[in-house]
Amino acid sequence: MFRRKAKSKSQPPGEVYDTLRTRALEVEEATLGRAPVEHPQVLGTVIDIPSEGGIASVVALADGTTSMYTSTGGGTIGAGTHEAVATRTRALLTTLQRLIEMFPADDRVDLPPADFVQITVITPSGRCRASIPTAAFWGQEPSTVVDLIAAIQDVISAIRSAGPST
Repeated sequence: MFRRKAKSKSQPPGEVYDTLRTRALEVEEATLGRAPVEHPQVLGTVIDIPSEGGIASVVALADGTTSMYTSTGGGTIGAGTHEAVATRTRALLTTLQRLIEMFPADDRVDLPPADFVQITVITPSGRCRASIPTAAFWGQEPSTVVDLIAAIQDVISAIRSAGPST
């Protein structure tokens, strides 16, 4: 789905990041295809995780596309070709399907504040999103969505284990 374009030395990392993130947020059923029966309302997700100096975004789509990249440059594109990543991506999307009622419709594309991890769910009828306090995401305070946090972190771990960053 996401093809790598020739690198331009004049394009700053922030612009590359914005382009990749925007493409992921604009995915539609017409271009991606129907979601599987395990998560019929979830075509994919973009998870924005604030970190020191920028944002890391995880993209997980129903067609197996899974990537993680940062606003400061670098990341991993195409990790979904690794079976461990694909398995964890399917588990994440299935978890989101189970929790879909917790995500109100929201077509905004802005990034979260530093104290929240933002989860945007892409559905056949549009986008919806919710946020988790960063402290809860990193296990520093209790959360009611521990299974969702674990599924996200499982995808991140699998991406990191899959191979070198770009």
